[in-house]
Amino acid sequence: MNPRHAAALALVFLASACTTTSTVMKSWVGDSESKLLASWGAPDRTATLPDGGRVDTWVSTWSNNYGLQTCRKTFTVNSEGIVTQWSYSDCGGGSLLAELFSK
Repeated sequence: MNPRHAAALALVFLASACTTTSTVMKSWVGDSESKLLASWGAPDRTATLPDGGRVDTWVSTWSNNYGLQTCRKTFTVNSEGIVTQWSYSDCGGGSLLAELFSK
């Protein structure tokens, strides 16, 4: 293997080890909801808040050796359409390099 290719491959593995669900979610704070929707697609659920903001939630479900798993990723958007908060549940904290590149 070419030394340059080996170095590039090593960098990809290092970057993926540092990229977590929290890192990806936090990276959206301050961005517009329209940019988030353009990247992630339509949310599975949206709730309107009394102040005019919204809570957008994406739900992923899959089956593995432990049974049915459900991941919920939620962003709170203020009345001006800016992402202000995030949360997730049951998504694990592993490497999500592909999601980071989706931004």
